[in-house]
Amino acid sequence: MVSMKRDLRSPFVQRQFMLEPDFEIYYYKDPSMDSVPDHSHNYYEFYFFLAGHAVLTVNGQEYNIKKGHMAVIPPGVRHQITIVDNDIPYQRFVFWVSKHYARKIMDVSPHCAPAFSTAKSNEPVYLYFFDLFEFNSLQSRLLEIVEEKLMDRYGKDEMIFNQIVGLFLVLSRKIHNMEQNLTELEKPLFANVLDFIDRHLEEDLCLDYIADNFFVSKYHLSHVFKENMGISLYQYILKKRLKGASAAILSTQEITSVYANFGFKDYSSFYRAFKNEYGMSPKQFREEFEKHAPAASESIQTKKADQ
Repeated sequence: MVSMKRDLRSPFVQRQFMLEPDFEIYYYKDPSMDSVPDHSHNYYEFYFFLAGHAVLTVNGQEYNIKKGHMAVIPPGVRHQITIVDNDIPYQRFVFWVSKHYARKIMDVSPHCAPAFSTAKSNEPVYLYFFDLFEFNSLQSRLLEIVEEKLMDRYGKDEMIFNQIVGLFLVLSRKIHNMEQNLTELEKPLFANVLDFIDRHLEEDLCLDYIADNFFVSKYHLSHVFKENMGISLYQYILKKRLKGASAAILSTQEITSVYANFGFKDYSSFYRAFKNEYGMSPKQFREEFEKHAPAASESIQTKKADQ
């Protein structure tokens, strides 16, 4: 799970209207809080649940949410959060997007439309579940947006917009695939192999094992993969594991325990692969990010005080 450095957490407020014209994004971690009463607003809300015991109610329908869930709340839809207990801090990302900014995103990339048109009139669908790797990847993208928004960098506004478009393309692909109910047989071998790798990153993914699962020869599988990706199956799996691990490292998890969730047999082999990929150790990777966070947080707090 990717979580923010303490300085980047937002203090929770009951406000249910936007101050910014385009979007607002928050990372919340509340050790104790009351339930949020039933309400609606005139913008889109994308809610990413990280931890806690809570129930989401949308238009009277209750959803038991857990880590990996994303809720999409369109404008005008009534919803509320009920805190079941406070044994575990209530942790989530909340991303508000105005209607005109949503149109701007879809004008640039029409393929982002499913993320905003998810609620169907006859059978509303508001909740989506992402597996461990997918959700860590989403949190990494959200982290990048939060960090960029807080920092004063060259090309900041364009970078943020491109990051947001990328995020909504990922969300829209997930939603599109779920709504189309694509089956394993309807997709080509290559696409199925990519999905299989994503779902089994923590397992021993050797060429023989994957080939056996798809009833093809390992030579054919190796050829198909190299032809489509330009790298070997082994290199691809290694890069996927390291990408997921790098996102997890920016969390409160012990660095020495991260490797097991992404298929590395021991810490030493993970350490060597990580340093070879990123040019620094896992500890240095976390420290490199964290040393920029306090200044950014102080800047945004000063801005809020001036408002």
